Amino acid sequence: MQTIKHKRLNLIFIPHLEIFFRSLIIKFFHHFSLKFYIDIIIYILFKISLNLFSFRQLIINTSSIINFIFFLILRFLFMEMQLIFILILLLQFFLINIIFILEISIFIFFVIVNILIGIQYFIFQDIILKLFSK
Repeated sequence: MQTIKHKRLNLIFIPHLEIFFRSLIIKFFHHFSLKFYIDIIIYILFKISLNLFSFRQLIINTSSIINFIFFLILRFLFMEMQLIFILILLLQFFLINIIFILEISIFIFFVIVNILIGIQYFIFQDIILKLFSK
C-alpha cells in the first residue's frame, strides 16, 4: 500500500484507503437521490480546499473522519434538510477562507510595520547617533 509522508508534520497519508471508503459509501448509498451525491461532492470539495494549506493538515486529518461520520448521521436524521447542509458546508468553507485571509493580512501588517520601523531607524540613525554621541 502506498503511503505519502508529510515533510513538516510527520503525518502519513493513505490515499487509497480514503478512495476505498469513499467508493464504499457511494456504492452503499446508490439508491439515494442525486442531491445526496451533491452533498458528498460538496463535502469532498470542502475537504480538498482545506488540504491546500499544508500548515492546516494536522487539524484536518484528525477531524475529517469524525466530521464526515457526523455529517452522514445528520444527513440520515434530516433527509429533507439537504439545502441546509449545503449551506452549512459552504459557510464553513467561506469561514475557513476568511480566517486564512485574516491570518495573511495580519502577517502582512506586521511585515509592513517592521519595514517602516526599519526605514525610520535608518532615516533617523544619523540624528540619533549625533544626539547620543555628545
